[in-house]
Amino acid sequence: MPAPAEKLVLEPSRSRVGIICPWWLAFFLATMMSVGGHLLIKSGLNSIDEVSLHGTFSTRLGVDLSQPAVLGGLLIYGLGTFFWMVSLAQQELSFLYPLTSVNYILIVVASALFFHETITLRRCGGVILIVVGVVLMNRVSGSRRR
Repeated sequence: MPAPAEKLVLEPSRSRVGIICPWWLAFFLATMMSVGGHLLIKSGLNSIDEVSLHGTFSTRLGVDLSQPAVLGGLLIYGLGTFFWMVSLAQQELSFLYPLTSVNYILIVVASALFFHETITLRRCGGVILIVVGVVLMNRVSGSRRR
């Protein structure tokens, strides 16, 4: 009789904890770089004149990528992806991914501050619902606390 197949269990590697930086620091850096990268990209795109917006895809892409703020934003966002991978190697995806919703809050606040975007009551309510959902998802039940 053949031996029963082993059950595949995907768990984060605990041996990687502490490599480069702890998960929470890597997560913080990933979050800040993601938000910062998006803000720089938006700033660069805002600086493009209206005439450049009407062209072929390749022309538009060339114009977009010629903006230093767009390139800087993409570079920072890419570096943030590296830190996301560091934190992901140390924690469960189902735990970390909902935490990325903090990006929504930071982007909404930064958009109002830096780009003078109007934050409606409906938009604010949506962000609050997201935050409540994250809190509920990550709340430890009484039986799991022990």
